Amino acid sequence: IYIIGLIADRKFQHFNTVLEAYIKQHFSATLAYKKLMSVLKRYLDVSSRGEQCEPILRTLKALEYIFKFIVRSRMLYSQ
Repeated sequence: IYIIGLIADRKFQHFNTVLEAYIKQHFSATLAYKKLMSVLKRYLDVSSRGEQCEPILRTLKALEYIFKFIVRSRMLYSQ
């Protein structure tokens, strides 16, 4: 999530096309969706309780790509 968050940052916008191509053509982790969903849920649970969760902002900024990884992983798993 940290690396995805970096790419979602404006400074690294030029890497968006590289990340998109990687997700579509080279990403092959069939079980990554489980871990990504688990981490995302944990961050949201901590944040919703009002506790300090430093990675939540970075995670929400990168949510588009996190979901692309989750969807791609789940699609690969179901094949």
